[in-house]
Amino acid sequence: ASNFKLQVKAKTITEIHTEAEKNLGLRPGATANMRAARSASALGGPLSPTGPFPMNRPGTGGMMPGMPRTRRMPGMPGLDTDNWEVPRSKSMTKGNNASVFQNPSLNKLLPKGSGGSTSGKTSALLSGALNLPPQNTVPLKSLNTVSTVTPPSEKPLGAPKQDPDELHKKTVALLEEYFHIRILEEALQCVEELNSPEHHPEVVKEAINLALDKGSACIDPLVGLLQFLFAKNVLELRDLGTGCLLYGSMLDDISIDLPKAPVYFGEVMGKLILADGLSFKVVEEILKKVEDERFREAIFDAVVKSIEANPSGLVIMSSQSTELEACKNLLAF
Repeated sequence: ASNFKLQVKAKTITEIHTEAEKNLGLRPGATANMRAARSASALGGPLSPTGPFPMNRPGTGGMMPGMPRTRRMPGMPGLDTDNWEVPRSKSMTKGNNASVFQNPSLNKLLPKGSGGSTSGKTSALLSGALNLPPQNTVPLKSLNTVSTVTPPSEKPLGAPKQDPDELHKKTVALLEEYFHIRILEEALQCVEELNSPEHHPEVVKEAINLALDKGSACIDPLVGLLQFLFAKNVLELRDLGTGCLLYGSMLDDISIDLPKAPVYFGEVMGKLILADGLSFKVVEEILKKVEDERFREAIFDAVVKSIEANPSGLVIMSSQSTELEACKNLLAF
């Protein structure tokens, strides 16, 4: 018999693993990854459970919870039952990875939506497709756009209030000049130059006071001045009425030094009523302010006498009969 020498060539570890992958139906390179993991564990690397930085324990930021610590080839002693590696059957498609995470304990540890199969739908994380809805983008405004701001409209400032004492001095001066020269236009200009409409009732009061103090000769110039200012819309009905009320409130004191003041004052008011610058309602209010009954009667009698002297006086008195009766009732007390 012939002697044959049997030469056996040893296979490399790579060839052994490649043949094992073909026999077991594993994906190419699976055993190489296992070998690399074991080598790293033996050296105390980051994947070693006993190394300085155990990264493959659940919750340490390394491998996912439920994953095996070290990969072993199927059939090796101590193989875990996590079904991490399973033989790929021919019926399994490349995109069907639903059987990978079938371990119930593993699905409990994974976040919601990261499991392999939920209600027959493959997780978007396993399929590798995260179809995020398009976000609505708001176009940025142009930097060249400058917003225009409308400045607030400036309000016209009213005339500053004047000193009451200074106004009083000017009023007395212009009235004294008027009663001396008796020029209506010049008096009108002087009143307008006061530039103080709220002071007009004081002008009426001072005009009555100065005129009656000068005597009956100044009654007609006084009434003419008040009628002229009223016709020129410088004085209003309110100014005339308030001015008469201001003078009537002082009549009790004035009549002590000027006994004729109530009669003169009544005559002035009667002529203003004829000029539609006053009414019996104002006369009623003045009579209420006068305390002395004699002065009240003198004022009322002078008003009625002045009106009755005019042909249109009876018509005016009949048109204001209610106020006229109210004045008569005040005299009865």
